[in-house]
Amino acid sequence: MQKEVLRAIENISLYPVFSFVLFFAVFCLIILWVITYDKKTIEIIENLPLNNDNNANPSTENLKP
Repeated sequence: MQKEVLRAIENISLYPVFSFVLFFAVFCLIILWVITYDKKTIEIIENLPLNNDNNANPSTENLKP
């Protein structure tokens, strides 16, 4: 029954193509965002778990998106 319902939908073959293009575009945008992210911010973030400060709230003044 599901096959017949799907066959009745016009241009059903466009949905997989659209899904792939949307996924690929989002994936490329995220890769570009990661590559262009500020390196100092990345260093601050990667060292957060290693900080031995007694501060429960780490300073985020140096963090820039």
